[in-house]
Amino acid sequence: MLDELKKNKRFMEGAFYVVLLVGLVVLDKVFSLAMVIFPLAGIIISAVYLAKKGSPELRPYIPAVSVQSGHYLWMIVVYLIAGQLIARIFDLAIMVLGLRWLIRSPGKGPVILLSVYNIFLLISFYPALMTGLQADNILSVKAICLHLLLSLLSIAFMAYGYFRVFKYKGVEPLPQWEDLDRDTEADYDDYDNNDRV
Repeated sequence: MLDELKKNKRFMEGAFYVVLLVGLVVLDKVFSLAMVIFPLAGIIISAVYLAKKGSPELRPYIPAVSVQSGHYLWMIVVYLIAGQLIARIFDLAIMVLGLRWLIRSPGKGPVILLSVYNIFLLISFYPALMTGLQADNILSVKAICLHLLLSLLSIAFMAYGYFRVFKYKGVEPLPQWEDLDRDTEADYDDYDNNDRV
């Protein structure tokens, strides 16, 4: 069984890089790579960091935290460029405090706060989307669509993490990829010998 898991690990790592490459090409065609570089960098950096340093309770929420980190990094850069950082300080405070709360103590409270905030973002960007469509401002429409996509992904990943924790509470977790790398041949021999007894 451990051999199968190790093979699956290599397959999943390869599949991840293929999907990442295809995703970059699609994002470049639909949006523009310049528009997606900050969210993508935030997503990748936070996912890698949290996968290595995050607590076991945070693991189901890593996709949600990563997507929101990338989204919020992009929003901060846009606010800096537009000179609206001080005007948007309330948004930034909710984002930072909500993510910190989710990372420190994953659970219902931070999930609800960040979900409500992302729903608020979906609602608040709708008028801007309609204005951009009426004015034929393609760049604005693409940016708002990216905001909406990232907000929807955040909500979906938070729901996934919450229900995954709720559904499997008390169930022993599967071995992590790091645990599989540390196995030796002696572990397999002991496993085989125990099966025959």
